[in-house]
Amino acid sequence: MAEFGYSGSAKGKGKVYLLKEVKYKIGCSGNLDIRLRDIRSGGHPYAEIVVKIRAHKQSGTKLAVQEMMKRKLDFQKITLDDKTKWFINPREPTDETIIDEVRQVVYQHNKQFKEKGKDNVYLLKEVTYMIGCSRDPVRRLREIQMGGHPGAVIMETFEADEMNGAETVAQNRVEVKLGMTRIAPATDWFENPRGATDAQIVEEVRMAVIDHNHGRNN
Repeated sequence: MAEFGYSGSAKGKGKVYLLKEVKYKIGCSGNLDIRLRDIRSGGHPYAEIVVKIRAHKQSGTKLAVQEMMKRKLDFQKITLDDKTKWFINPREPTDETIIDEVRQVVYQHNKQFKEKGKDNVYLLKEVTYMIGCSRDPVRRLREIQMGGHPGAVIMETFEADEMNGAETVAQNRVEVKLGMTRIAPATDWFENPRGATDAQIVEEVRMAVIDHNHGRNN
């Protein structure tokens, strides 16, 4: 089963998370460690976090994710004996498919509240992966889609103090850490011959941007 939820502050910022214990749960919380502990102690000891994503308006984002899961992936909401609400899906999509869909909904919801003009490193996927930088990732995505990559989607964006340098650090990091290879010498597109998961790629790019922001470029 699955739960979809959120975790955050009174101002609405936090993380939307996807839990799994056979079924799924989407929620949101400002402190996922405490939230996960509460869920486990409340009768779901094997629940694990599948993905967590920052959300600017967590409760609204959670509702948008839940609606998408029911409409697009045929998830069904169930209420257990302990009154908690979880989701099941007889189609049994892969976790990767679910994560991709959740990530897109959260990103689209977040973009309504993001300031344009800030430096961002972005990670795109269309079978292969692209690591680039832009002050308007949504417009940049449209340009890439119209330029011959109609299936490209934004997996995540990361705010950078100086985006060109952070982009280079992120690209170098996925090559060294994950064995990803450029499709051509002068391109931002990468193949993934070792089969790193999307979650691993997102994490390495995220850490590269954080390291660059703090002057740690190794």
